[in-house]
Parts: sequence; C-alpha cells; structure tokens
Amino acid sequence: MEPDRATLPELALAPRPLARAGRDAWGTFLRTMAWVGLNTFGGPVAQIGFMHKVAVEEKRWLSDGQLVHLLNFANVIPGPEALEIAIHLGYLRRGIAGGVAAGLLFIWPGFVTLTILAWVYQSYGHVPAIAGFLDGVRPVAIALVAAQVAPTESLRIAL
Repeated sequence: MEPDRATLPELALAPRPLARAGRDAWGTFLRTMAWVGLNTFGGPVAQIGFMHKVAVEEKRWLSDGQLVHLLNFANVIPGPEALEIAIHLGYLRRGIAGGVAAGLLFIWPGFVTLTILAWVYQSYGHVPAIAGFLDGVRPVAIALVAAQVAPTESLRIAL
C-alpha cells in the first residue's frame, strides 16, 4: 500500500527535476551557479552554507528539508559533498547539461585562484612584498570560512 504523501514529513520528499517548460533560463541559471562558485571557499561546511543561502533562502529553489535530503544523499555517495550538491542542484534546475555546467562553475573559480596563487608563489615567493601578501591571504581565508560556518552549524544543530 502506497503511503499518503500528504502525511509524510517534508524531509521525506526528495526534490524532483523541473519539467522542461518550468526550467530557469540558461542566463539566470548560469549567473547564479557562477555566483555560488565564486563565493564558495573554505571547505564543505562553508560551501554548503552558501548554497543553502542561495538555493533555499534567496532563490527558493528548495526547501530546508529538500536540501537536507540532498546533503544526506551526498553523504552516502563517495566524493566531495558540496560539489555533489551543486551538480544535483544544476540537474534539478536544468537537467543533465545543467548538472555538468553547475559542477564546472563550482570548481572553476577555485581551480583558477589556486593555479594563479601557486604560480605567483613559485615565481615570486622569494620577494618580501609578495611573501607578505601571501601571508595575508591566510587570515582572509579563515574569515571567509568562519562567516559561512556559523549559519550552517546552527542549521545542522536545529535539524
């Protein structure tokens, strides 16, 4: 016997992909996912916290329970949780191509940033001004992580 979906808790309802007619325009979707990619520094807790802010609070693409459902699913499969959630968000909003685009937009800013920093360190790390700049990047990174961790931890405790 099929349970009555109206009586199931909201957490039990997995998010479903949008029908083609209801999908976001590519421009809006790509700008949003690029914004997520540009602002997700500091590991999975900070990244998932920012995705919660965008997908649940601002865009209302998902409910809290649906994001928790995605997080639970991402915990079960191997690989980086935050990237898996970004890919799944892309799939839900724009299908398979959206999942691929979301995944690439999620990792591209970090890849480019680390590549540039590695090149600067390798090429100019011996210059005192550059060494000082690179030493100053560390506290900024810690502050970015701390700004995203606090809201996410309160969400996890509440659930």
